[in-house]
Amino acid sequence: MVTDSKLLADALINNFDIRQLAKEEMAKLGISQSKVSESKFSYTPEYGLFSDLPKSYIVRNILSIMVSTEEQLIAIANLSDKNNKTDIYQ
Repeated sequence: MVTDSKLLADALINNFDIRQLAKEEMAKLGISQSKVSESKFSYTPEYGLFSDLPKSYIVRNILSIMVSTEEQLIAIANLSDKNNKTDIYQ
């Protein structure tokens, strides 16, 4: 999961919201919460070419998902493909 924003708090909130949405979608697919684990998040300030102040912040968090069927794997791939443009599932 990768989010970015001009404000660190916004990037963190967006990342949290996206992870919650992903977990809800996976629950609908029959994937229990016990099969989903999260890494600790990390954030990186992005600086402009001639600035000492960050122009934005990128927050990253990895979800590891254990699936038991090929159908679940395909459904998760579809979630990723469907939302790739908005960086919801990366």
